[in-house]
Amino acid sequence: MNEDGLQVIRLDQALPGSLSPDALLVHSIMEPEVLVRPAPFYKAMRERQPVRYDEQAGMWFVSRHEDLLEITRDSETFSVGRAWNQTFAREYFDEYKAILIRDGGGYFPDAIMTDPPTHTRVRGLLQEAFTPSRIKKLEPLIRNVAADLVDSLAPRGQMDGVNDFAMPLTLSIMCAQLGIPLEDGPRVLRWTRALAAIRGAQSAEHMREEARHYCDLQNYVIACIRARQEQRTDDMISDLIYARGADGTETLSFDEIVSLARALMVGGLDSIGTAISTMLYLVASDPGIARKFEDSVPDESRLNRFIEEMLRLEPPARGLFRVATRDVVLPSGGRIPEGGLICLLFSSANDDESVFDHPRQFDMDREKLSRHLTFGGGMHICIGMHLARMQIKVAAQELHRRITDLKLTIPAEAARYHPTLAMLSLEDLPLTFTTR
Repeated sequence: MNEDGLQVIRLDQALPGSLSPDALLVHSIMEPEVLVRPAPFYKAMRERQPVRYDEQAGMWFVSRHEDLLEITRDSETFSVGRAWNQTFAREYFDEYKAILIRDGGGYFPDAIMTDPPTHTRVRGLLQEAFTPSRIKKLEPLIRNVAADLVDSLAPRGQMDGVNDFAMPLTLSIMCAQLGIPLEDGPRVLRWTRALAAIRGAQSAEHMREEARHYCDLQNYVIACIRARQEQRTDDMISDLIYARGADGTETLSFDEIVSLARALMVGGLDSIGTAISTMLYLVASDPGIARKFEDSVPDESRLNRFIEEMLRLEPPARGLFRVATRDVVLPSGGRIPEGGLICLLFSSANDDESVFDHPRQFDMDREKLSRHLTFGGGMHICIGMHLARMQIKVAAQELHRRITDLKLTIPAEAARYHPTLAMLSLEDLPLTFTTR
């Protein structure tokens, strides 16, 4: 029994889906068994506590689609900038900042995780790195990288879908986009892990160790920027340096360029790699989805719908954060006090039965598919979403070109996930396949 007299059932001894909503909500969303199997918990929240304070997490969780739309449309009441400052390194933030100033070239706040008017100006200039012409120019490069990787794996007949394909592919594409040597890829991957670790640092010692890696990242980014200031290159870092506003005079500051280049280097690796890994998992573990995949890839419009449904059903990121700037009541009736730290569970909104019929079914022909919130919403909707979709599409096409009959070598329920709040990502994915 807990202090309220409710029976606490250990989730490692009962499948979350077998418990009642009330029994589930005795637990914290931060428990590993909830983090790796969140759908029943999300459903219980939407039904019983759509706006829920979690003591262990120290924040409010919002789970219904209509509430999340309200939040993403109101940047004045729900601050991104304050949320970023409250969630990064948390109680170790002051020491973390001092370490970066001393050893990492300076402290560079995240320029895109801000509120208007700063966000409006920065996003407009950042868009220079994500223009349709830039994305179109990148597609042949991405296709060549994907084709070479698939060709190297095809003779083996087996692979780890995460560590042999999804992450190496995403890492190689990132290096090409930013104009950095592929041999530096493993360092970038380590820096990506440092970013996640600092956000969830469990001790001052842990934070200090990861901050050391983050200093290496910043020093590397600064060197890349200095080199491109001396000689412009055709890559996204140069796009940031030479971006100009409509009047031809507005530019990004050096601090903003460092921040944005740093984000381009490490911000999308886990999310895109996780999305590609999830696509492989779904195709390999569900014969019905595998048939839809085989039928869809030759028709790009059908493949696009397949990818959208996959992103709705299993979004790589759970959500983003805001801070309430005043006491507020959401459409569901849930109340959040001024100063409350909020996690926007976009992954739960994608399962909201009031928007999506039978949300746990894979239905690429469903109505309202475009209403999923995998990429967020409002002014902070993911600026790289079109590039992410294109990378997933090209990965699917190149896999389909050489490989078929993907199968898991373990039971689907035995798949291992990293138990983190930020992402629902697989640790590994052992697969077999045949070549075409």
